[in-house]
Amino acid sequence: MNTGATLYLPVYNDGALLSGGDGHTLQGKGEISGTAIEAPMTATLRVDVINGSPPLLAPVLDMSTSSYTETEYRNFLGVQPDLSLAAQDARRFAADALSRSLSVEPYEAYSVMGMVGELRIHEIVDKPNWVVGCMLPRTLFARG
Repeated sequence: MNTGATLYLPVYNDGALLSGGDGHTLQGKGEISGTAIEAPMTATLRVDVINGSPPLLAPVLDMSTSSYTETEYRNFLGVQPDLSLAAQDARRFAADALSRSLSVEPYEAYSVMGMVGELRIHEIVDKPNWVVGCMLPRTLFARG
């Protein structure tokens, strides 16, 4: 993840713990083979518990693919042993959030996604699961 990225994680248990690791200095997109250049890293994290928002069923990532505002995305992840199911989950999570953000019906959110969304395979190496992301421009969502 880049500087300024935000990762939203679902928490299912009171007193849940957080850990991090597995720093890479170089890795291809999609974690194709499980091979990367591993390196020790230091990260500064700010952790907040957000109460009162709709519950997450999977991680959501606010990120940028470069230094331009036009490349800032909110990335909704689907994780399933079946590629099609992972893609369907990612798309559904994105549509639900977009529908709430724009105060529109789900079918209208799907129409917007068809014009500006990006569906990407993020990981195939950790079998049995596939990780698919449905990426939407962050400008469609309130900052936060």
